[in-house]
Amino acid sequence: MRKILFSFYSLGGLVALAGNLQQLLATRITGNAMVAAVLENLGLSIAIATKAIGIVNRKPLTKLIRQADKIRDNHFRAFKSLIINGTRRNNAEYREACMALTHIIEKNNPMLHELGYQEETAAINSLLRDLDEEPAKTWVAAANIQDWVQELAQANQDFISAFESRSVAAATDDTLTDREAFAKLETSMKLVCSVLDSHLGYGEPEDIQDIVNLANQYIREANTAARLSGPRGDDDEEE
Repeated sequence: MRKILFSFYSLGGLVALAGNLQQLLATRITGNAMVAAVLENLGLSIAIATKAIGIVNRKPLTKLIRQADKIRDNHFRAFKSLIINGTRRNNAEYREACMALTHIIEKNNPMLHELGYQEETAAINSLLRDLDEEPAKTWVAAANIQDWVQELAQANQDFISAFESRSVAAATDDTLTDREAFAKLETSMKLVCSVLDSHLGYGEPEDIQDIVNLANQYIREANTAARLSGPRGDDDEEE
């Protein structure tokens, strides 16, 4: 049997080849218990892979989470810059308020936007609690940045909502990742090729050479298409 260049295939490309081999064996080798068992295994792997290709919950939500995290990161950085710049103003009350607020930011990690998702959420929550207590509330009013604080709180809450939505979706979704589905389908297809090689060695059925030649043609064409597409990349890992 011709070698399948699995490392070049996308999951969709491998499903298409698997479907061709499945149809070939189902129509050309009938009444064979071993082939029937292999086809059942292949069919299950194709179904799992097809579901993984059509996944509709986790990946869009992961993208939404990253976008929400970027928004809160940008807002915190702008908020921090506003306060630091305020320490240079001539207005004494404003300047002193910003200097005091700078210490609160230092306490809660001025680089919190570089933390992991959950660590950043905890740090922002801590910062917001500090800003909501006296004398910080008076300093916030003196610097006239109440809207900035509220917008940071909203950006953080938007992220929390997106993160929780993905957690709920992941808990109820048994779809395998692209990588897991690919590995399962690859194993099934290797078994198909092994069975065809065995039948070719036995010379059964009588037209086994024609069947193998057709299978090799499918593989050759699919390998060429996969090569043109370039090496596949692993699916995105969720944080």
